Amino acid sequence: MPRSPRLRESANSQSNEARRVWLKTWKRWAANELPGNAPRALRVQLRAAVERALSRFHPDDDDVEVRDVVTDLVEEARRRFHTQTDHTREAESKREVLAGAGQLLDAVLDQSPKEEVTAMLKRPAYSRPVLTGRLRRFLTRHLTGTESPEEIAQLVVAWVERRLDEQPDPPGRMSAASHIAISVAVAGGGGGGGGGLWGGGGPASEGMGTGTTERPAAWRTSVAPIRRASA
Repeated sequence: MPRSPRLRESANSQSNEARRVWLKTWKRWAANELPGNAPRALRVQLRAAVERALSRFHPDDDDVEVRDVVTDLVEEARRRFHTQTDHTREAESKREVLAGAGQLLDAVLDQSPKEEVTAMLKRPAYSRPVLTGRLRRFLTRHLTGTESPEEIAQLVVAWVERRLDEQPDPPGRMSAASHIAISVAVAGGGGGGGGGLWGGGGPASEGMGTGTTERPAAWRTSVAPIRRASA
């Protein structure tokens, strides 16, 4: 004997409620698997993805199969979250370095040959404000936000060296050949290869030029003050 419409309606209502509870349980489980600091928008997107994926399943389906489907969605959401977090952290790191470009420049200039720095800063095109702006633009182009303090220091030191090498030679200034000879002698006198701040090379010069004059290795600044300035 067929069931009455009222009985069928009651059965359908119970089935819909069971599915609603089942679906809610999986959506809650998926959201709880995300990191605690995951944004609300990501949790909303994950719940919607779970609801879509489970539209072809039923509460009495194999839990293992359902869990595999939901787990894949959770892992994809985690990857998106970590990628976004990394990009945010790198962008913030780069902003901090750019904001401190003046401090980085001062730290290197303070440990550079005083007479060369003084002569350079007297030229309008090489004043501190102009150099700070140029350095900031250079770092904007070359930094990714993933660099260590040592790598940032190397980048700034090399940039300042190139600006000093652009200056006209004053009377009595050591020739480029002498600079190179001294650098080679100092590097070779330590009894080992490499050495120096660069350890065999540095970042590309501004505008990708090459052939800048090398100063004596003893003049090279340490990274400690740069690290403090960029901290």
